[in-house]
Amino acid sequence: HIGLERARGRYDLSFGLSANYQYKEAEDLSGLSNPLDKTYILKSEISQPTPIGTTFTVGYNHVEQTSVLNPIIASTRTPTAAFDEVGLTIRQNLWRNFFGKADRLAIEAEKSAVRESDLRRQEELEALTLESMRLFWDCYVAQIQLRDAISSRERYQSLLGVVSRKSRFGLQ
Repeated sequence: HIGLERARGRYDLSFGLSANYQYKEAEDLSGLSNPLDKTYILKSEISQPTPIGTTFTVGYNHVEQTSVLNPIIASTRTPTAAFDEVGLTIRQNLWRNFFGKADRLAIEAEKSAVRESDLRRQEELEALTLESMRLFWDCYVAQIQLRDAISSRERYQSLLGVVSRKSRFGLQ
């Protein structure tokens, strides 16, 4: 049933988180770049696909930069800057997975495969049960035949004893 769980896994909630740190020292002949920039970047995202082919994504980005400013541009900005962004993205599949139809068909195909494997398993259990019943019956018949053969041998031994006694006494 792994295939079915993989097909259903398309609708799992996913979470992503990434963090970066950039350290940049620049030497520029024009003299316009900052001598030192330290940048921290944090990105997080939660995404939820739906059976109708729509994916909802909520994300948060935080960028923070601390710089040693070039004296030429030091008066235009502060040495620390931060940027925060929150976003909601709604994406609808229209071409290959028109309103989730391909995903739903994949799940139905996997469900059919699971039903087929269950039926195959039941048939194998029925065949095993019939085979064990046949073996039981064969053993039972062999047991009865063995009992009859032992009984016949005992009757033959008894008859042989009677005939040998009669022959010792001269009787025929």
